Amino acid sequence: MKSSWLDIVSGTEQGVGASVARVFLRALSVPYAAAVRGRKWLYDAAVLRPARAPIPVVSVGNITAGGTGKTPLVEYLVRGLAEQGLRPSVVMRGYGARRGGTSDEAALLRANLGRDVPVVEETDRHLGALRAAREFKADVAILDDGFQHLALARDLDVVTVDATCPFGFGRLLPAGCLRERPESLARADAIVLTRTDLPPHEELSAIRRRVGELAPGALVAESVYEPSALEGAAGRRPVGEIHRRRVAAFCGIGNPYAFGLAIRRLGAEVVFARRFPDHHPFSAAELDAVAREAGAREAVAVVTTQKDAERIADGMWPEAAPPLLVLRAEFAVRVGEEALWERIDEALECAAGGDGARRTGGDDEHSSDGPPRLRMVK
Repeated sequence: MKSSWLDIVSGTEQGVGASVARVFLRALSVPYAAAVRGRKWLYDAAVLRPARAPIPVVSVGNITAGGTGKTPLVEYLVRGLAEQGLRPSVVMRGYGARRGGTSDEAALLRANLGRDVPVVEETDRHLGALRAAREFKADVAILDDGFQHLALARDLDVVTVDATCPFGFGRLLPAGCLRERPESLARADAIVLTRTDLPPHEELSAIRRRVGELAPGALVAESVYEPSALEGAAGRRPVGEIHRRRVAAFCGIGNPYAFGLAIRRLGAEVVFARRFPDHHPFSAAELDAVAREAGAREAVAVVTTQKDAERIADGMWPEAAPPLLVLRAEFAVRVGEEALWERIDEALECAAGGDGARRTGGDDEHSSDGPPRLRMVK
């Protein structure tokens, strides 16, 4: 699956044009880096101060652009907190919101978590946390994509690092995928390595060592995203159904490589693949083109992600085309799960005791509004 920008910044695409583009992108990364450093300095020097929500905030973020597994981790944390008797809410910016003012990540979380878990989309994440507490009576907010959102204080920073592309090709945006330097991982309380089943063992070991050097005080856990089922118009099917079968695939996500590799690991023969930009709003013409190419390649099915399926309206997939199947996957922490939850419990207990604001330096002026600090249910 190809993306011209990814091919250029990763070095996959060669030639004079690609080389010129890389020089241009590196020049553009200079003002970006200055803006990142300047903004962080304003908070470090207390020129700007983060606002504090009336409920504890657990942030899930990353240091690279694209899909690193944040949203699956958010869903995992919400389910775990709800099982403890808490009332979690997801607070997110809602990047790429279109139909009905809802982003694909928000639509996906609502579909998977159900109506009992409020998903609040607000550009101002502090306002979103206030809404979660006041309107929905939440007692803990999970901040989706919050590591760089310094305007809202948090009680715990959890950062995902994608094991298939951990450090964004070593350069800041737009010359690479880094949103900030890897050294920023030192701010994290916990780091969750994602897709740890995909890289070779030697590469994963090297990533573990590097993360340990960058964030010696952070807990490090390891997770996988395990394909669990294929869903289509005929219902749910086992993932083994595409083993040794000719399939086509398409997606508009941040890490198309991981999606393509997951399909191949299921034993499928991928005869055609198309990659769209992240959050891409599919048109009927684009889907028809994918369907026609899949048919021409004699694919028995076309596979996409659940996130992409949220952007395909009913009736958009051509009736005469090979069936469209949605690959569902389950997030699982294989290493460090108990320690991760201990770290979360400690942070929430600290917030319940009133120490959370001092730990993160948040402005407590808003804390009098909303529900009292939670008491952990064991």
